[in-house]
Amino acid sequence: MNLAFLLHIYQPPIQDEKILSQIIDDCYKPLIKVIKNSQNLQLTLNIPLSLIYLLNSTGNENLVKSIKELYDSGKVELTSTGAYHPLLTKIPWEIAEKEIILNEYGLGYYFGKNKGFEGEDAILTKNIIGFFPPEMAVNQELVKKLDEMGYQWVVVDEPAVLGLEKSDSSNTVFGYTDLNIKIVKRNTEISNIISFKRDSNIEDLIEKILYLRQDGKDVVLAFDGEVFGHHNREGIYLFENLISTCSKLQINLVTVSQLVENSDAEKIAGINESTWGMSVEDFKLGNIYPLWQDKDNLIQKLMWEVFNRFSDSIKKSFSQADPIYPPSSQHIIFEIFPVWDINNLEKVDDISIKNNLFKNVLFLQSLNSDQFWWGSNKEVGGKIIFDKNYIIASLDVYKKLALIMQDDLLYEFIDNKTKEITSLIG
Repeated sequence: MNLAFLLHIYQPPIQDEKILSQIIDDCYKPLIKVIKNSQNLQLTLNIPLSLIYLLNSTGNENLVKSIKELYDSGKVELTSTGAYHPLLTKIPWEIAEKEIILNEYGLGYYFGKNKGFEGEDAILTKNIIGFFPPEMAVNQELVKKLDEMGYQWVVVDEPAVLGLEKSDSSNTVFGYTDLNIKIVKRNTEISNIISFKRDSNIEDLIEKILYLRQDGKDVVLAFDGEVFGHHNREGIYLFENLISTCSKLQINLVTVSQLVENSDAEKIAGINESTWGMSVEDFKLGNIYPLWQDKDNLIQKLMWEVFNRFSDSIKKSFSQADPIYPPSSQHIIFEIFPVWDINNLEKVDDISIKNNLFKNVLFLQSLNSDQFWWGSNKEVGGKIIFDKNYIIASLDVYKKLALIMQDDLLYEFIDNKTKEITSLIG
């Protein structure tokens, strides 16, 4: 039996430094140590540019270096995603594509090589063939676009391929029409058990894994890596016990790509739009984004009005100005320049290019799904998900961008919506 862990670790670009530091100490450092010291483990890691840059800019360069060593050794496989964790299915493709390309560039900058095959300045990475859609938000259009970009697989939640009938198929890998990309279904039940556990007991997990092995099925477990040590204080011990027990039971702990390579893909005719925060009841009601765009949530409704108005305002200029490879100047070779590092933009001698880069990168950062998540006011894992400070901070970013764009009408619109939202959240 092949079992693949896909760990998604992420923090938003405006994360509080004290919270980030706590997560690093409680989760990221011990997690990387466990991965490094586990001899029979290979796994897949999704780490967006947002978190990589936060680590690198807060004195945690050694943690980034450790991940690079794991990647170079083949112990960890990296996936691509959106640089700042947007709901890719909810934004125009020309903007979603920028998020994906910028993330690829960031992965290459931190984990790849900065020279091409003939010694030219270039960013090169190896074997980044899988894709993790933020919040596992997928639809048919996104899957087709990812196929066009050359990705070989994309991970989805069960409803994306099975709808409501969980018994439709126990397969893990699917082929979609005539596309080359494979659809990888995570095991939602076991993944969620791990996500919401608050102890280190693994008996229930092993029982369910062995049940699948009896049927000769491989399994992909995908969830937030912050479960191990941050959400669950005993999570690191749970992970160690799970790895050790699976090894003793001769369960192969592989990367998602290895699992896909050794699996026969079942053909499916379509993809259901879905997210990993959606219950069966939500799916029945067509409430695909229950934690990010609930039809009865007035705060989220107002936030989406701001988001959509801003997207419409910036879309034209965004399609004309590439934030990743502007023309190289006398002093900057942009093919190896970290355009997302706002502090580094002072090195850019062309004011027009500098301002455009700043605006575009700040806009991409503003698209993160957290602004809607923290307005959900729903219970997840025993906690109410609501943070008015994060909501206001996100709106302030939009106002800052409107000022940069010198768009008075846009600024006035955002300011009025901010007042409406503030009156609701107190």
